Amino acid sequence: MKRKINILAAVLLASAIGFTDRGRADAAQEVSVETLKEIYVECERRAVQNALSSGDIARCSEVYEALKLRAFGGDWTLLRAWFQKLLLAEAQA
Repeated sequence: MKRKINILAAVLLASAIGFTDRGRADAAQEVSVETLKEIYVECERRAVQNALSSGDIARCSEVYEALKLRAFGGDWTLLRAWFQKLLLAEAQA
């Protein structure tokens, strides 16, 4: 069962794992790819609704970069294809 993380939880999680601390380059390694995916999806949803502050945007950007590198080998097109497939599956459910 997939958990849905609301934006507050995503921001708190991103802060807790150190995404806001520029001195912690290894912070993304401490978070599972599944968790990064959950946060990324919520960031995308909130972005479409214009519901992100500038701080949230920065945190979401760091989550995006970590996810792109760790789950998709740095390939933006693979990340977008995964996300589009997820949206299509949700729309059909």
